[in-house]
Amino acid sequence: MNGELSDDMLLAAIARGQRDALEAFYDRFARLVYSFAYRVTGNVSHAEEIVQDVFVKVWRQAHAYNPALGKVSTWLLTIARRSAIDLHRRERRQQHESGEELFPILPDLAPTPDRVAEQSDWRSRIRQALAKLPEEQRQVVEWMYFQGYTQNEIAERFGWSLGTVKSRARLAMQKLRDELQSVGWEVEGRG
Repeated sequence: MNGELSDDMLLAAIARGQRDALEAFYDRFARLVYSFAYRVTGNVSHAEEIVQDVFVKVWRQAHAYNPALGKVSTWLLTIARRSAIDLHRRERRQQHESGEELFPILPDLAPTPDRVAEQSDWRSRIRQALAKLPEEQRQVVEWMYFQGYTQNEIAERFGWSLGTVKSRARLAMQKLRDELQSVGWEVEGRG
């Protein structure tokens, strides 16, 4: 599936039952939906469940998207929000039916001084590694990972081609990985 297709064109192809369009759409938006779901739930497995639910709904309801009502990303985050609410209600109902305490005493999750120091060190090293990137690569990373924009949205914002954004993201991530590994961090990902 052509990575240059607009979001609307991908949704039209999904509505026609084209699985490769759904795969391209997923690649384009999964990170955004996951980030949102994780921020809402604070739970990895819940966020993953919401992502799955959102893209199942996209497959079934792509024809329902109306561009006059907002951007595709807004539509997706609305579906994700509803999925998160449904998940929360389902869990509350299951807790109630099982007799579990609805408001359990939560453990003290305040970070220890060691954890605070470790997190501060991480942030400092990441900032230093980001500062070593060329400006355009740093912008792509910041917009994708810290602000939740898709590669298409970044391309539109800066007037770059989608290929340029993808190239800069790939190069930036490789440079960040190399830099962080050079200071002893174990970093997942392709080398």
